[in-house]
Amino acid sequence: LGEPRLLCGLAAAGGAGSVDFRIAEQFWSSSTYERGATVRVDRVEQLDTNLLLQQENATVLICDIEGGEKELFPGLSLSGIRLIVVE
Repeated sequence: LGEPRLLCGLAAAGGAGSVDFRIAEQFWSSSTYERGATVRVDRVEQLDTNLLLQQENATVLICDIEGGEKELFPGLSLSGIRLIVVE
């Protein structure tokens, strides 16, 4: 195994760039969507999840993305993934 890395950004199935991330007072309620509890908006890097999974040789994908699965999974290549855990 290689050295652990910390990546900060929003995982997306297609492309890189940046996106608005709405920070809520209760952080776990933060979202790319306006949900009525936004205290500030940060511009964050959007990570290409397909590229990230490939580069890291990932075999497990764990998601807790408050409904974002609906947008993430249709464009996701899961060929190397052996286990998916979705909350």
